[in-house]
Amino acid sequence: SMYLILIILFAVAIVCAEILLFYWIATTLWPILPIWVQLIGYIVMAAAIIYSPILCAVKLQKQRLSLNKRDSTSKE
Repeated sequence: SMYLILIILFAVAIVCAEILLFYWIATTLWPILPIWVQLIGYIVMAAAIIYSPILCAVKLQKQRLSLNKRDSTSKE
């Protein structure tokens, strides 16, 4: 459906924005950080890139389900 396509496009936009932000951080701030901070940063960035679009899609789907449930109860 069109709603699913919009959710997927929104998730892709979030991932692209995060990649651009992480690229900027990597080119400006990353070279001056110690190795152990860089390792923690890699783990945090990987988790953010993987989970933020998933969590956003889940939130939007819950809103859609609650709207559908409300519409079905108002028709009865």
